[in-house]
Amino acid sequence: MKDARFSTQMTSAAVPDNGEAKHSSFDSLQKADEHIFTHVAGWHSELGDTVLPRLSVAASYSRLWIAISAVVGLTGGKESRRAVLEALTAVALSSAVANIAAKGVAHRQRPTTTVPDSRALEHPSSSSFPSGHSASAAAFSGVMAHRLPTIAVPINAVAASVAFSRVYTGVHYPSDVAVGWAMGRIAARVVTLVSRRLYIDES
Repeated sequence: MKDARFSTQMTSAAVPDNGEAKHSSFDSLQKADEHIFTHVAGWHSELGDTVLPRLSVAASYSRLWIAISAVVGLTGGKESRRAVLEALTAVALSSAVANIAAKGVAHRQRPTTTVPDSRALEHPSSSSFPSGHSASAAAFSGVMAHRLPTIAVPINAVAASVAFSRVYTGVHYPSDVAVGWAMGRIAARVVTLVSRRLYIDES
């Protein structure tokens, strides 16, 4: 009996409860996040230092996506205008989910590791998780690439650059960007499916 009790105690001590396992997993993810961020912070590119901060600022409040929408809508036909309408709807949806709902629940601090002053952006007061810029970029590019395949490569390249810029300029961890991007892609998918259901894309 003594050996059995001893064995049971050893087994209980060796197996962490769910709370400890979750905490350990979170710590591991946080360390990986910080490790990747530190590597990006230590990487230097004159072109990146010049372009990415400006691109990141241009995407604030979806100004970049609105500007691209204006150009595509004015120079394209009916299909282009439909794409713009759906894309901006997806941006609005993803922004609401990421910037209002998710950030209202998650209160993650911004990265503490600094990047070079030549590319550093001021930290917003909102939660670092998730990245609203990445959500909007993924939502906009997701719809535009689906509706207008001829511009899929450049529009996805711009969107990906905006997402990467949020880590490069020191305002987000990689996981913030990854989750924000996923939210944006989901929003894009939802909008295109709803549009199809409502026959908005019918000729």
